[in-house]
Amino acid sequence: VLVDVKTGVEESIRVPNSGEYVTFLHVSPDDSQFMFVEEGNGRPDDRHVGLSIMNVDGTGYRRIYTLDHKSAFYMDRPIWIDNNRIIFLIRGQTPDGDRDFDGDFNKPFIYDIRDPLPQSFEEWLEYRLKMQCSHVAVSPNGETIGCGSEGYLLDSGTKEMIADQDYSSQLGSHAAFTDDARISFTQQHTRPEGSPYLGKVVIVDWVRRAITSLVSHENRYEKYHIQPNFHTSHDGKLGVYVT
Repeated sequence: VLVDVKTGVEESIRVPNSGEYVTFLHVSPDDSQFMFVEEGNGRPDDRHVGLSIMNVDGTGYRRIYTLDHKSAFYMDRPIWIDNNRIIFLIRGQTPDGDRDFDGDFNKPFIYDIRDPLPQSFEEWLEYRLKMQCSHVAVSPNGETIGCGSEGYLLDSGTKEMIADQDYSSQLGSHAAFTDDARISFTQQHTRPEGSPYLGKVVIVDWVRRAITSLVSHENRYEKYHIQPNFHTSHDGKLGVYVT
């Protein structure tokens, strides 16, 4: 179901060739397309089917990445960088059946949907970043990628770390941009160890080089926990989070 936030009108869109349901929905910046993960096809070992895009009017369905459940088992965090480029992760599976987030499975792909679709996993490797970058966020202008778990910023064009924007010794969890010059990090209580910002939502202003604690629950719960999916309004003035 797609909802027009101005009018409140809901429209049901049928996803062809889908699994049982879709998740990770994300609308392109120009509101013309949406991206989603197809999940479930009746088999317990095939919970994630693949990553697809469609036009918001229900046309133009296109499967971008199909999981083979050999080289990868799960999709994670697909986000539009701009109206043509997307960033997403694939995850492996441990011998115990849990999701594998380590090593190459923590290096996302940046793909331009105008490019020919890779026909093999080896061809997809050309789009994989060299650096680990998970729980990502993208600035409104599409120029900067925030690597939430790692605590640093990448240039979306060069795909390299912005040299003077490495906060990995202090920050590392989930990221959300408030505007083109500020990013929020929701800090879990375990990483990075010893950081003064553990258990807080913080705002990083990399123009002024300032880190401001926005929310803290350290003094309110014996075992505090902030739900990591912190979101901001488009104007950067409102934040939404869950404890």
